[in-house]
Amino acid sequence: MSQDSGSKTAKMMKAMILPQFGGVDQFRLQEIERPVPTAGEVLIRIAGTSVNPVDVKGRAGEVPHLFPAERLPLLLGFDASGHVEEVGTGVTDWKPGDAVYGFPGADRGTFAQFVCLRADKIAAPPKSIPLADAGAIPLAAMTAWHGLMTQGEMQRGQRVLIQGGSGGVGHFAVQFAHRLGATVYATASGKNKRFLQELGADVAIDYNTDQRKELSGQMDLVFDLAGGETEKESWAALKPEGMLVLAAGQPNLALAHSPGQRARFAMAQSTREELERVARMLDDHQVSLTISGRFTLEQVGKAQTQLEQGGSQGKLLVSVSQPA
Repeated sequence: MSQDSGSKTAKMMKAMILPQFGGVDQFRLQEIERPVPTAGEVLIRIAGTSVNPVDVKGRAGEVPHLFPAERLPLLLGFDASGHVEEVGTGVTDWKPGDAVYGFPGADRGTFAQFVCLRADKIAAPPKSIPLADAGAIPLAAMTAWHGLMTQGEMQRGQRVLIQGGSGGVGHFAVQFAHRLGATVYATASGKNKRFLQELGADVAIDYNTDQRKELSGQMDLVFDLAGGETEKESWAALKPEGMLVLAAGQPNLALAHSPGQRARFAMAQSTREELERVARMLDDHQVSLTISGRFTLEQVGKAQTQLEQGGSQGKLLVSVSQPA
């Protein structure tokens, strides 16, 4: 756990701790010392967070570069919305009581009542949704935005395929691509085809059919959120000069169909400017947040189980109860 311990008289908080890698039964609700903001940081009293695939992989010990065994016990979680509780030295743009949202790096988790975040990496959340709900946005929205715009270099008028368009990252990616003028193709399970269309997909594809084969060589950009066997189909769907952005791991360049095809790994960046942009888009009803499951802090394991089962639309929210 990387929540700095502070002094012996540090205040305490509840957190879902992972003593060892394994299944969801490994989580333990414990009292640990509350973090103390250092220079340039703010302490956030968390109202909402969410579960993400990286948390599931972290729990299982599948991402040792982020969560090495020597760091056990771990505090996972990559999203936070809430109110500023304290500010560290040098912080002048936030004050206690301000509503904010953002996400930390892997060195500190949000399955807890408090977290410290860099003051320059957070933003005011959307005003049009409850503050706790904003805790479902940061990592997914920033992965979608930077996957399309930064790594994918998406341009208006391009044909864009989003593999896995109904999940947390995917449902933002479909909306961003649609709003920014792309022709959007998106895959999901058959039961979620209508959801894809509601999000703005021009062509919604059931990934259990052979329809994806009809896209061979047509896509300017493929944003692949599934990986595995799907990556082969993603490469095949690209034009000779197309771009593949893969979120499930580093792309396999040996699978390229043309020397001109390029590939990049999707990497979320926490920037105030882009978090503010997403908040404006939500408040202007240009995009929407879908939450298909709500859980308490004590139910983090249950939320991860639902995420692993697949098929959920949008995000799974974890609302954090607060001490008096």
